[in-house]
Amino acid sequence: MVILELLEENARLDKRKFMESQPVDYTLTDNTLLCVTPEISYFLFLNLYFTSPYVDRPCEGNLTFYSPFKTINRYISLLFIKMHILNIESLCVEPGVLSTFLNISLSTTSTANFINPSHLIHSLSYFLNNLNFKIVKIFPYFFISVNQHLLLDPVQEEYVNRDYRIFCVTNEDKDILFFEKNGKECSFKEICSVMEIISK
Repeated sequence: MVILELLEENARLDKRKFMESQPVDYTLTDNTLLCVTPEISYFLFLNLYFTSPYVDRPCEGNLTFYSPFKTINRYISLLFIKMHILNIESLCVEPGVLSTFLNISLSTTSTANFINPSHLIHSLSYFLNNLNFKIVKIFPYFFISVNQHLLLDPVQEEYVNRDYRIFCVTNEDKDILFFEKNGKECSFKEICSVMEIISK
């Protein structure tokens, strides 16, 4: 199991130690955040709304955002044209890796003022096909860090004042796509606790 192997090796998917920290720079571009570290760069949609956790899955909550297609269009254009390289997992950009597949992790809610989610997905698919991309799967983020805040339970805010952050993205099968820790006060025990929550 991936989680147990990570804990045994005291290592992350990017091959660095769990307790190793690195600086992160955030740049706000339209409706997205560009997060840059010395080793990796990745894009996050800036959230506007978080759903309540599922009744039967108290540790899960979907990131929901409203965005017209033109924003998605600009976002994908920026990612493709300026970076030229994409990772199929979690929208991570990896140096020297060119991928023709892209997994988009998003969850949208329809309102009268914004584009219908089905139209958004259709438009996004059409746009990516023009760039020779193929959408493999669309799934929501279960855990995400926005503005350096860890969000395990979207309806609670007790994590906001902590002086560390953990960024973890999982897919529907709870496979860890990306795990990052920053901050001095985050102990290995707390990291293990987060990993246990994710694996449930």
